[in-house]
Amino acid sequence: MDRLTPQNYINFGAKYTGRTTVKRLNKITNEYVTQGVSVLEFDPNNKKDLDAMVKLAEKWKGSRFGDNIASTANKLYFDKRNPGKERIFMLTTQNLNFSVPDIKQVLGLTQTSCDDGFSICVDYLQTKPTLMNNPNKSKRTKEYTHVGEGLLNAMKSKFSDKPIYLYPLDDVTGFYIKNGFSEVSKDPLKYKWVKE
Repeated sequence: MDRLTPQNYINFGAKYTGRTTVKRLNKITNEYVTQGVSVLEFDPNNKKDLDAMVKLAEKWKGSRFGDNIASTANKLYFDKRNPGKERIFMLTTQNLNFSVPDIKQVLGLTQTSCDDGFSICVDYLQTKPTLMNNPNKSKRTKEYTHVGEGLLNAMKSKFSDKPIYLYPLDDVTGFYIKNGFSEVSKDPLKYKWVKE
């Protein structure tokens, strides 16, 4: 992957696709409150977008899926063919000036693909590593929660006219069930969401 010069801001030309919500810790009341966040879509024709994705993977080193998503971004940029109709979305607290987003404000990434033109598959969902659940860390020490839920809600809103499928790892099936997905297959493990 490309090596980038460290910087706080990367010129990211991704498309703004909407808003969703997460929970943010109010440090005065020590309670979580709902906060709106922006959803951006990676532009595979923009080198600055690719640089941003690579930088995030470097910054999130060791995350479960950050490298996979950055590899897809790399493939989409250089190959230009996209038979799986893969798309990458970013959740950020930034509200203005999306042409120069602050990478520090990115809360999560998700990658989707189109199974058959009539449905969407969530391939990867990655929360910023410092915001992920950790049994040795108190929930109240995380500035943001419900980031994964925010990403899923953004996908449900964007693709509300299609069923959404995913192949979850065993340790996160409860999260997807809680967010309206139901099991449709055991081998391979496959879950589905449809708008009611």
